[in-house]
Amino acid sequence: MSGAALRPERPSPQAPLQVGQTFVSAQDRLAQCWRLWAFMVLGATAINYLLLAPFGFAAHTTLRTALVLLTSESYLDSWAPMLKASDHLLAHPGGSSFYQAIFFEQRVKFQYPLTSLLILDIPRRLLEMDPMRVVKGLLLLSRLAVPAIGLTFALLMKNALAETQPAKGPADGLRNGWIALGVGVLSAALFYPIAYSEVLGQIQTLMTLLAALSLLAWQRGAKVTSGLLLGLCCVVKPHWAVVVLWALLRRQWRFAIAAAAVGVVCLLIAFAMYGVGNV
Repeated sequence: MSGAALRPERPSPQAPLQVGQTFVSAQDRLAQCWRLWAFMVLGATAINYLLLAPFGFAAHTTLRTALVLLTSESYLDSWAPMLKASDHLLAHPGGSSFYQAIFFEQRVKFQYPLTSLLILDIPRRLLEMDPMRVVKGLLLLSRLAVPAIGLTFALLMKNALAETQPAKGPADGLRNGWIALGVGVLSAALFYPIAYSEVLGQIQTLMTLLAALSLLAWQRGAKVTSGLLLGLCCVVKPHWAVVVLWALLRRQWRFAIAAAAVGVVCLLIAFAMYGVGNV
């Protein structure tokens, strides 16, 4: 008897799954996934509150932080240092030793490469926009990024589950889509690193969205788009380039070339705007 004949037949994803004497359809398994996901999100939020609130740390709970997202309150943890760095470069065109002056002498907590300032300086210098108006626009964009992260996360999960557990019809697909959207947005808003980074006013919120969109593009086979989005992350935090290194090792050439192209273009623009000595 051949070895293939000894191996059990793998059940079809569309086939019902027998559990004891009970048959569970693919659609029921999908619904169970959404319920389990929602239970984990709400359960973790409740546990977080019960662990912190009795000891006087209610302000630091995930729920309290998420509620702040419904207001206009936000700090400028990333944007204020970036704005000061932009002001310094505008006041000292063609200078050098930028980091010596801004970080060590003025003690401004600017910890990014100068390519990160392009998001501020391109509209500021080329379009002559008021810098605070640019910052307010970025704050609004960052706030909208939180539900966008949730939507992207929901699409990632929905697409992954749909590959093995397709909906029975359009009505079921629409219902699962709405459930995924609700749970996804709730997950993003109640995930403390995302919510707190937004409350502090960090550029990390926008980077999280770019990374999530890069994953979604990769999932759908759009590897060039995925690389472009990941390259934008590298423009702000170069250590994201470890993903490009992974792509090279895995011979994902389209992804790697697209990400590298974004970095090179932004670096050349930074050279032109700030001078080679500063960059």
